[in-house]
Amino acid sequence: MGIYIGIDPGFEGSLCVLDEGKLIAVYDMPVFKTEGTKKTPKGNLQKKTNLDMQGIISILAPFAHPHDINNNNVHVCIEALNAGVFAKSKNGEQRTMGVVSAFGMGKGWGQLLGIIAALGIPYTEVHPATWKAAVLAGMDKSKTGSVSRACQLFPEKAHEFSYNRGKVQVHKDGRAEAALMAFYLYRQTAVGNKLDPSNPPKAKNVNPDPNLIFGSGPITFGKEIVVPKPLGVNMGQLKILKILGIP
Repeated sequence: MGIYIGIDPGFEGSLCVLDEGKLIAVYDMPVFKTEGTKKTPKGNLQKKTNLDMQGIISILAPFAHPHDINNNNVHVCIEALNAGVFAKSKNGEQRTMGVVSAFGMGKGWGQLLGIIAALGIPYTEVHPATWKAAVLAGMDKSKTGSVSRACQLFPEKAHEFSYNRGKVQVHKDGRAEAALMAFYLYRQTAVGNKLDPSNPPKAKNVNPDPNLIFGSGPITFGKEIVVPKPLGVNMGQLKILKILGIP
């Protein structure tokens, strides 16, 4: 029981929020572009993708202490980093991740863990093979399979994972896999109670305002109503410093 947040840590990843097994919010990973040093064949500077840490903090902060009266109500499931293999090539073989890509992925993953830890939110790292074996049992373990399974489990939110753009069908596998990781953690703790039988997450009546899903409006935790403030340039940094007790 409680709030379970699944995080697919890639630049095209996502953060998905489940409340007692019901999908209540879907966020694409906040990112921004900066100019790199290399040039494209046309002579333009290549764009470099970075995680928007302020944007990530604005999503996770309402679920952290002191907004959440009992911090055990919330648990994050983040995919464990696997830098050894990046993707499958066109012929289906696995190809090793390049040095630059591996560094970028490791940096982003570390930033996410730092934010989660600074906000004091409990988290669990889960290897892709582990959660897929549980949630995609007997199904295709590819990203397409993840999209299909997410549509099965959350039919009311199927449009978040697969939709048509003109004549092209778009699959948002980052959203799907984040939602499935949150569902995996929910099944393991609230239902199966397998991760930590001695201290499973315990939930109060947590009722996020639906408006918060789209970035506005108050959110209710028990009897406490928290109205998110506009995110200023240094708001996220100030919040982390406050949590750490640094004046």
